[in-house]
Amino acid sequence: MKLIKRAAAAALAVIMVLAMCVSTAFADTVSITVTGGQEGQEYEAYLIFHLEITQTNSGEGYVYYLDENLYDDQGNVTGTNPFYTLIQSYIASKTVSGEDYSGISLYATTRTDINGNTVDTYEVQVDTTNADASKQFDAEALAAYIKAAIDADSTTYASLMVDSATATAGNGNIVTATLSADEYGYYFINTNLGSLAILDSTTSTAKIEEKNDAPSADKEVTEIEGETVTSDSDKTVEIGDEVEYQITITGGEGFVDYDIVATDILSKGLTAPSASDVVVYDSEGNTWTLDDDYTVEFDTETTTDGQGNTSATGRTIMKITLLCADNGGNYLSTLTDTSDVIYITYTATVNSEAAEYSNSTTGIANEVTLTYGRDGSYETKTVTEEVDTFRFGIYKYAGTSGLAGAKFTVYDSTGQNALGFVKTTGAEPDNFVYYRLATDEELLDPTAYGVVYEIETEGKPDTVLFEGLDAGTYIVKEVEAPSGYNILNGEITVVIDSDGNRTYTYTGTDGMVTTTSGAYVSVKNESGSTLPSAGGMGTRIFYTVGGILVVGAGILLITKRRMKADK
Repeated sequence: MKLIKRAAAAALAVIMVLAMCVSTAFADTVSITVTGGQEGQEYEAYLIFHLEITQTNSGEGYVYYLDENLYDDQGNVTGTNPFYTLIQSYIASKTVSGEDYSGISLYATTRTDINGNTVDTYEVQVDTTNADASKQFDAEALAAYIKAAIDADSTTYASLMVDSATATAGNGNIVTATLSADEYGYYFINTNLGSLAILDSTTSTAKIEEKNDAPSADKEVTEIEGETVTSDSDKTVEIGDEVEYQITITGGEGFVDYDIVATDILSKGLTAPSASDVVVYDSEGNTWTLDDDYTVEFDTETTTDGQGNTSATGRTIMKITLLCADNGGNYLSTLTDTSDVIYITYTATVNSEAAEYSNSTTGIANEVTLTYGRDGSYETKTVTEEVDTFRFGIYKYAGTSGLAGAKFTVYDSTGQNALGFVKTTGAEPDNFVYYRLATDEELLDPTAYGVVYEIETEGKPDTVLFEGLDAGTYIVKEVEAPSGYNILNGEITVVIDSDGNRTYTYTGTDGMVTTTSGAYVSVKNESGSTLPSAGGMGTRIFYTVGGILVVGAGILLITKRRMKADK
């Protein structure tokens, strides 16, 4: 059914416009305007048959000619016409057991060219009324045959191109391209957008519609750590999270007959999947096979400065090539309906480099651009998808200065599971001490990777930053105070929302934490003797001695009463 639909759509791409009331074969100029294409799309016009319109008793007559040779302005032969050879080849390809199914007949004759020279030629007659439909002239088949020949050997036919044009957007963003020629004829209009070409008979002017579709691409985050993403507020991550991405590409006529390349660029905060973990399937229920139906290649993005020095940006380029039928692909060239969809899915891992995005105005980006067309010269708009990671800080101080020697542990929302961190060098090492969340690999060998669970303040810089965190709730406990200072008698609850806003709640009663929001929480320390807590050694001895004195006093009182009673 799909092949039938495709044939019907392709047939619409072949347009024959025979203008009336013209009595000559030549004009100052003729024009062909193509609408409905893509801005920047290239078109090429080739004259296949010359067209002469004559007046007869019954009206106008149309005669097409195919020259066997090429002629100069004086009518001298300069070589064989490649289109004559091509048409003969087409007729031969349509001849089966001596039966001609091309619908094209050639009769030797002469004609007068645009320079007034009499040249040898062939009159072309096409059969459009044969009772056997298979023997009728098929403009669609001829257009495809010509296109295949030009695409395969553009050099041979380059000199026969009469004009080329690039589509531009005009009023109302209507995209058009206009091709010009100096005689009437049967023109082949080629494009590098897709496989559908146009054969058009034109006299003075002709307007034709581009029939090749263009793909569109979209990209989205579908899952994070196995949880379905339903809104932007779900697109928050921490170091070590696995993020599933899905690229969707629409099908359509023409362009699916050439490879489509999805160039996916992953931020340096994302680790790309292996080629075998990139999965491609389509809305027709086909699961594509790696290296048969698509390929995956990786590269490292580089940039060049003004002095010509090249350096790596840290971003990974993943090029996914969807293979057309000519290159062995089984499915791409069958997806000719605009309702057809190709899906590309893969999982990337948030790595330690993501820490630098913790305070960025942009998230950890992943972008995709499609290139398509005969020579891969067309691009879709780049689609970017981002996930966000966050940070918070602790400013430990006494008086007006940062205080060193305090140790804090950060826990998850339960307050039971301590989080491991690795010290790094951030963008402002003179102002902050940077720690990022440890990766799973680092947690397996904490000594080798320097994973710490108790983060110590340094005084100068005076603020410790914890980076690479997901939105959520964290519990911070001071586990050791600097010598001579009081330890917090409560814990700090940190809540980070999906926009990165931070709020702080302190459960202690010592008044050492008053910050409720902002980039970091300020923690004051008081010097002096440590105030004892209930049940601590500081008061327990007084309670003990006091108890002994009370008991002793009671015994003494009872003894005295007994002595008085004995008297």
